[in-house]
Amino acid sequence: MASNSLKPTFLTEINPDYAAPVYFYDKFPLLGASCKEVMDQVTDLEPRKDDVYIVGYPKSGTNWLQILLSQIYQDWGTLRENEQKRIPLLEVSEKPNLNGFQQFDKASSPRLVKSHLPYHLFPRKHQEADCKVVYIVRNPKDSCVSLFHMMKGFRLVRDEDWADHMTRFVQGKMWYGNWLDHVTGWVNNAGHNIMIIHYEDMKKDLTSAVSRLSDFIGHPLSLTECQLIAESGNFDNMKKTALHQINVGGHLHQDVSPFFRKGVAGDWKNAFTVSQNEIFDTVFDQKVKESGLKISYE
Repeated sequence: MASNSLKPTFLTEINPDYAAPVYFYDKFPLLGASCKEVMDQVTDLEPRKDDVYIVGYPKSGTNWLQILLSQIYQDWGTLRENEQKRIPLLEVSEKPNLNGFQQFDKASSPRLVKSHLPYHLFPRKHQEADCKVVYIVRNPKDSCVSLFHMMKGFRLVRDEDWADHMTRFVQGKMWYGNWLDHVTGWVNNAGHNIMIIHYEDMKKDLTSAVSRLSDFIGHPLSLTECQLIAESGNFDNMKKTALHQINVGGHLHQDVSPFFRKGVAGDWKNAFTVSQNEIFDTVFDQKVKESGLKISYE
């Protein structure tokens, strides 16, 4: 397994003090907070039957799911591991302001954890263990834009770097690789223990999404309870109250670009030029159709 940690070679490095390194595990790009020791343990992990994993490509809505699932059921062992009630990120090592694998590993059951790992690097025994995985899909254009603004918040890119960022996204030269490979890897392997949920569907009917989630994790709620959670867990409320629960690590500059920004479907229209949209469609449209994925850009 490769185990070198490098400064970004395919992510724009603007400020050396804030530029996050990229860690390559088996030649696959992960966050710099990952390491071989943690990833070897992750891939060989024996999940518990009552584990629930929130998974998605970066900036697809995993933090939103985290807030909802921690309201649907409030006694997760991982929430008891820190005062902020943050959900750890499975594939990173514990660091200041970043809750990682070590916290997840020692937590009592049931455990709720988040991950951006592709299917081929996820714990191999997850189906055998019959744990639950909620995989969220967001349209790639909005994911691309949201990821750009998050990187601005960490001073990895500037406004004038948008075109380069979009090109890297299209080419899959990002943390966690190519969006389409990531999504199809999970969707094509979805079994009874994997629930696929779409960001855009959640925006349209959050109450129904909460109901589906609660049933899937084995804690069904009444319609009234689902409506209350949907109200408190909508994006506007989450933006006001939930930042302390999110694992953002250090160096996030909220004044440059807030972590919770708009949370809407279709915001890509405010960023893409006509030519950029054509380039994006040329790369993704046919492949998405061939994959059988149903993607909404609204």
